[in-house]
Amino acid sequence: MAVYKTEKETLSDIERKLHILDHSLNEQQYTISEISELLPAWLHFNAPHDLHLDYCSRPMEEHFDKSVDEIRDGGAEFLSNLVHPDSTKVVVPQLLGQLQQKDPFQSLTVFQLMRSKPDAEFEWFYTVSKKHAETGGLISLTNPIRSLGFLAEKLECVIEEHVFMKENYRRFMTLTRREREILGLIAQGETHKRIADRLYISPFTVKSHRQNIIRKLETRRIADFIKYAEMFDLD
Repeated sequence: MAVYKTEKETLSDIERKLHILDHSLNEQQYTISEISELLPAWLHFNAPHDLHLDYCSRPMEEHFDKSVDEIRDGGAEFLSNLVHPDSTKVVVPQLLGQLQQKDPFQSLTVFQLMRSKPDAEFEWFYTVSKKHAETGGLISLTNPIRSLGFLAEKLECVIEEHVFMKENYRRFMTLTRREREILGLIAQGETHKRIADRLYISPFTVKSHRQNIIRKLETRRIADFIKYAEMFDLD
């Protein structure tokens, strides 16, 4: 029997999977073209600072009936004719703010009205974006609201082998930035004292953070800590 998911749960799934896709690209487990062929969503990359389009997948080209080069060359004027002014006013500052995001695991979901050509009707789309580790720009998935459930199912097919990350993403996201930092150092074999010296905190504070990590991840095994560090790129 199919399990019903709320819109919030589905968007949370997509945010998690966007991180996994970014990780897969960084680890060269997939190429951009391979992922693009499997996704019904628009996979696109926006450059740091000004958000100009660096890459978009075939579904986005087909929707606008333009090549990625034509979309890029059209610049702000091209998009201004296709994105509702109210959406531009709200969404652009949010995306620019996401470029300043220091936490590589933090994603942003925005909703905007867009159309395929200047005389077409506007339609609601959603975009899930996160900072792309390699370029410093944004990696995003965009799709119509009406296909939300279908997109979640297709994304599941693309990343199904990442079992560990899928099962433990929610636990990992409960860690604070300091706890992630300490988790990474523990995985590297650092002692409490060396971690304390490195982070200019007391060994007691390190021990307290470790206890919080054990409680949140529900494991105290070093092998699991190492796995988390590998999957979530903790240096």
